[in-house]
Amino acid sequence: MRTVYKYKLTAGENELKLPKGYQVLSVINQFDNIMLYCLVESEDEDSLDTTKVQVVGTGWEAPRGCKFIGTVTTLDGALVWHVFVRDN
Repeated sequence: MRTVYKYKLTAGENELKLPKGYQVLSVINQFDNIMLYCLVESEDEDSLDTTKVQVVGTGWEAPRGCKFIGTVTTLDGALVWHVFVRDN
């Protein structure tokens, strides 16, 4: 069964355990939290990949070897964050 899961992110490096074959859908602000949404095969919950997600602010050094996911703002637009997933 395919299911959408969400993961809360913080600034800097986030190490997530995601089901193998996950697909990143989006990154949004939800109640001033940076949330990553992924489509997963819920039957694969026992087969997890460790995935590194980088959240960097505007003007910060962007990570190399990562795929850009999206940009999200928090604090009514006062902070702008850019989210990258490390290529496995």
